[in-house]
Amino acid sequence: MLFHRMKHRYLFTILLSNFDSLVKGADFYLTESNTCIPHSALKGATPEEIITGSWTEEKKMELKEKIIEARQLRIETNKAVRSSPCFA
Repeated sequence: MLFHRMKHRYLFTILLSNFDSLVKGADFYLTESNTCIPHSALKGATPEEIITGSWTEEKKMELKEKIIEARQLRIETNKAVRSSPCFA
């Protein structure tokens, strides 16, 4: 699954003119995936946070609150947008 995501979400979107650019692109994606991109299988943590033990209950609660806030904001935004009636 990791290599599928790396290919389809990143490598296919950049110019790979030679082998060195492929190595740099793969290295960049793997570093981002391990340190910056949260994983749902890890309940919002990055692999690095799990390995180092820096993913705490406080961070889990903060993430849950942000998810609730984002959902509420989407609902409010969608209510504020007036849509035209469908004449189909």
